[in-house]
Amino acid sequence: MDLKLIKSHLQRAQIESRNSFEEYDALWLAFNVMYEGTRPELITRNQRPSERHMIRHCAKKLDYKEWSRLLEPGKLEDLLSIKPIFSERDWLREARMNTREFDRLVETTKRALTGRVDEDEPSLEALVDLLYVVRCNRHHGFKTSGRPRDREVLDATVPVLRELVIKLTTYFGVT
Repeated sequence: MDLKLIKSHLQRAQIESRNSFEEYDALWLAFNVMYEGTRPELITRNQRPSERHMIRHCAKKLDYKEWSRLLEPGKLEDLLSIKPIFSERDWLREARMNTREFDRLVETTKRALTGRVDEDEPSLEALVDLLYVVRCNRHHGFKTSGRPRDREVLDATVPVLRELVIKLTTYFGVT
């Protein structure tokens, strides 16, 4: 894993923190280096891991105490209260605005934690899946800083992504 590259992306995120789009991009790039670094742990003879699988696997590197703090009441209020985020790729390809996945992810993320890793893990997975939906929309050209709705989504997402990435930098020893 390229710790210098992660550090470089994080430095860029700090510089560009005045703009949620640029900060999101830099934070995601740091996260990308981390989860790609876990790929070898997931590769089997017959199957390559999906990006979503690597993202979930990387987030679970944190111990329960650390990742459960991401789901504390109030922290996700902005993200979970915005209008549904849908896959804009589906909209452009099929003129279909399907919010079922988003609605399911929000409900799973909102569930009260039980204190048991096996029962609470789906909430963490749903949260990182939400971040991934935003990432896909952002990186495939569907989110722009000129649209108020897009700014709302990125402004709500950046604090969550920032906290996750900072926690992971500690885990991976990025200094």
